[in-house]
Amino acid sequence: MNILDRYILRAILGTTALVLAVLLGLAAFIEFFGQLDDIGEGSYGLPQAAAYVALRLPRLAVEMLPAAALLGSLLGLGNLAARSELIAMQAAGVSRLQMARAAVMTGAVLVVFMGTVGEYFSPALANYARQMRAIAKFDELTVGGLNAWVRDGSVIMNMRQDEAAPGSAGIYVFELGPGQRLAALGRGDSAAAEGAGAWLLSGYAETRFQEQRVTAAEGVRLLGTEMLTEDLLALSVVRPADLDARGLWMYVSYLRANQLDSTAYEVAFWSRLANIASVAVMTVLALPFVFGSLRAAGAGARLMVGVMIGLGYFLVSRMLANGAVVFDIPPVIVAWTPTALLLALAVGGLARAR
Repeated sequence: MNILDRYILRAILGTTALVLAVLLGLAAFIEFFGQLDDIGEGSYGLPQAAAYVALRLPRLAVEMLPAAALLGSLLGLGNLAARSELIAMQAAGVSRLQMARAAVMTGAVLVVFMGTVGEYFSPALANYARQMRAIAKFDELTVGGLNAWVRDGSVIMNMRQDEAAPGSAGIYVFELGPGQRLAALGRGDSAAAEGAGAWLLSGYAETRFQEQRVTAAEGVRLLGTEMLTEDLLALSVVRPADLDARGLWMYVSYLRANQLDSTAYEVAFWSRLANIASVAVMTVLALPFVFGSLRAAGAGARLMVGVMIGLGYFLVSRMLANGAVVFDIPPVIVAWTPTALLLALAVGGLARAR
């Protein structure tokens, strides 16, 4: 790494860290404000809410890093352009290609950071935060690993995720009869609220034990209990964001092996990789703007451009992700198209820059 690479790396990383800190501060405030309604339930108080928000910060950082990289690059390189340092570099014989290489190297550093935090820290901490909040809110809840148990009278419920098939989950119901003997057991794939204190379990299969015979039934079941809440159900819901890339791919393989629809999880897997790669693209994308119309513009104008591009990237990504399921678009195309468009915009802008 030569002097130019280190100089541009420091300029971009410094402003990117500042932008990310500001965005995380805003996001943390919003997250904490959203917890105020739950404070006071069980033993869930202000310290627990603060801990919950703190544990979610790595995930928020990963989600915001592409936008922070673009805004930070626009501000960092824009400051160099405003002080005519980029013009001095060009006058000294530094080409746009060399500057782009330095920006790519800076993006590579951010890619390593995003991949490390997003794959090794964010999923585990986010899952722990969910479990911690649920335990604090419900006194009769017991959580161990990927299992959560709660009892309501003679009904015991277990929200479980299968360790052998990451992402596979279910809601198990155990009914106790006279003498605390097992009267029935069943499993549902999902649950939906059906009014106050009632939940409809879909994909439900039940085995009931009577005195001299055993009966089995399948379909749906209306379960009357106030213990089954959205927070508890969240422990059994398979969320792509709660799995690392390896876990996502294992779950995709599991769904395929069982001839189930894996489109949403394939989109999540390829989008995870595309978002990581987009960080490097964002740092290069800033160069055409600081060479062109934003060379003499203020920080406000550069921020506005960055926000518009980031918002466009977000909207296109979400639109294509929804279209993958509706219009049967290949997940690889859905995930990589927004990043490819950004790369084309960056390359075309550098080629036209003067």
